[in-house]
Amino acid sequence: MARKSRKHPHIDFITKPCRDTVGYICLSVRNTDPTGSIENQKLIIEEWGCQHQTLEEAMLAKRYQVTVLEKQTQNVWKKRRKDDALEFVVPRGAECNIRSIVSHTSETKTDFMYSVILGNLSETMLPNYIKEALLWLMQ
Repeated sequence: MARKSRKHPHIDFITKPCRDTVGYICLSVRNTDPTGSIENQKLIIEEWGCQHQTLEEAMLAKRYQVTVLEKQTQNVWKKRRKDDALEFVVPRGAECNIRSIVSHTSETKTDFMYSVILGNLSETMLPNYIKEALLWLMQ
């Protein structure tokens, strides 16, 4: 419990810590407008989770024009891997997405990157945010 002020003994409305306090920010989302800042932050975080998390995910998503979580059959991924001569692991099962492919390829990420370079795919698979950052650095 917070102690009373010695300089201002007549003030006794010192706020008590609530259960929603995180650090110095009180995250009370009850009775808030859906477009309020806390709700917007939640949506941004959820959307970020659906977007590209790693370089490999971003590269594969750009190459095959799919989202990270979009599922496709194992045969489709094996055909793409063979056509582009890329080194990545296609997980067992009927369907999989880029996120599961990258997590199964975690032991061989170096092989994946070498296959991108040797296949001359580095420029076409380079994520836009990295290309824009490199161009910005060159200015």
